Amino acid sequence: MMSFHNKLAIISDVHSNSYALTAVLDDIRKKEIKSIVNLGDSLYGPIAPFGTFQLLNNSNISNISGNQDRLILENLHIDAKNPTMEFVKSDITAEVIEWLEKLPFDLQLNEEVYCCHGSPQNDEEYLIERVEENQVVIHDIDEIANKLGGLNQKIILCGHSHIPKSMWVGDKLLVNAGSVGLQAYEDEMPHYHKMENYSPHARYTVITKTGSRYSADIIAVEYDFEKAARHALINGRNDWAQYLRTGIVKKTREEH
Repeated sequence: MMSFHNKLAIISDVHSNSYALTAVLDDIRKKEIKSIVNLGDSLYGPIAPFGTFQLLNNSNISNISGNQDRLILENLHIDAKNPTMEFVKSDITAEVIEWLEKLPFDLQLNEEVYCCHGSPQNDEEYLIERVEENQVVIHDIDEIANKLGGLNQKIILCGHSHIPKSMWVGDKLLVNAGSVGLQAYEDEMPHYHKMENYSPHARYTVITKTGSRYSADIIAVEYDFEKAARHALINGRNDWAQYLRTGIVKKTREEH
């Protein structure tokens, strides 16, 4: 288990954006934070899957799987009918596949910290948010508490929605780390919805322990998002280029 003395950096949802990840890891080093955990969805995206793997694999990071890490493995030997997935598959190696296969669904980092990608039950489920037909809302505290009922840890970490947030659920500090690599996206399931952070800055979160008290700080880091956007354009994802440059989804839907 990882030791957690007084600071823990949490990254999530890099989505192959090696430019954002480099900036975030540099910022973490400048803060002299030694403990880092990555909550998944690391390599799927039209930017730099293999370069992202190299950064994660060469750093002292505890990694777990996200839903799209799992989907890469599930689509290795079939035509996914998804140009981005096919690009990812063409960019990764046997070493990367072995790394993906070893990623756990969740992680008890130590007696204080539990990590998952979506929720403790489902890597495709938002833990904090609920998607309704015309909006995204925050779950009732009781709903969230039910999902956390079997966990003894004081700190619960999640990602998946790309929206950084911290909140207390009873005596547990629940933190969504936000996204390192993609500050907006749209999805059709279970209803059409948009997730937007309204700026292109890479996000990560730092948990600080002072005595017996905890706090969570959401960090926004500048990086060369234009380089990432150009990769997205080269790989046929005009929508991702928009998300990367602005953190906003266009008002009208585009074909992907």
